Amino acid sequence: MKKLISLNILLLCIISTRCGSGTVSSTGKETSSMQYACYLNISEGDSCTFIEVSNPWKKGSVLRQYALIPKENGYSAPDGWTAIHVPVESMVIYTGTHACIMEELGCTNSIKGVCESRYIMSDKIKAMVRQGLICDVGDSYSPDIEKIAALKPDIIISSPFENGTYGAAEKLNIPIVEGADYMENLPLGRTEWIKFFGLLTGCRSRADSIFADTEKRYLKLCSLTANPGEKCPTLIAEKKYGGSW
Repeated sequence: MKKLISLNILLLCIISTRCGSGTVSSTGKETSSMQYACYLNISEGDSCTFIEVSNPWKKGSVLRQYALIPKENGYSAPDGWTAIHVPVESMVIYTGTHACIMEELGCTNSIKGVCESRYIMSDKIKAMVRQGLICDVGDSYSPDIEKIAALKPDIIISSPFENGTYGAAEKLNIPIVEGADYMENLPLGRTEWIKFFGLLTGCRSRADSIFADTEKRYLKLCSLTANPGEKCPTLIAEKKYGGSW
C-alpha cells in the first residue's frame, strides 16, 4: 500500500476537488462522507453496513451492492444485495494492488490465493507464495477455478471491466468484491477505497488512519505547486506500454 500511496501522490499534483458527500443510497440511509471517491458509497444500517459500487461506464447506475453483516448477526441481506459476513478471514485476490492494500492493513494472513504473483510488488507476499502459505491461482483473466474452490475463501477481490464477467468463478457461490478504485480520476479518490477494504477486514480504524495520513501528505505536496512561477516541471508517471503510457 505504501507503494500504491507513493504512486497515487506522483500521478497528479493538483488540488483535488470533491465528488460530493452525504448522498442518500438506495437503502434510503445517509451515506458516509466520501470526500474524493466518485464510485463508492457507504451507508450505515441498523444491522449492517451497505456498500454501493457505482458503474463507472454507465452514469447513474449501480455496478454492485454489498451488505456487510457482522458474523454474530442473523440479519439477512435485502433482495439484490450480496451478503458478506465480516470480518472476512480468507480471500483470493486477483490484483497486485489490492494484495498490497491488504498488507498495509496487516491482513496478509487472510490472503489464501493471488493471481500472477510475479507481478506483485510486495516482497512479503511473494515470500509467502514461495513458502506455500499463499497459492498462486494463475492468470487473472482465466484463474484456476479448482484451486480457488479448494481454498474456500470468504470472498474474491477483483477489478471490474466494462461488460466483463468472471466466468466459472461466478458459480462458486463466493462473493466477488469488485474494486473499481482504479477508475477514479483523482489519486485520493483511489486511495479512499481503503475505507471499504478496512470495513471488510475489521480494520476500519487503521484504514481511516492510513487515508488521513495520505491525504495530509498529498495536499502538502499539492501546495508546493500552487505558485510554480514561470517554470512548471512536467511529470510522466507509470510506464510505457506498447506505443502509449
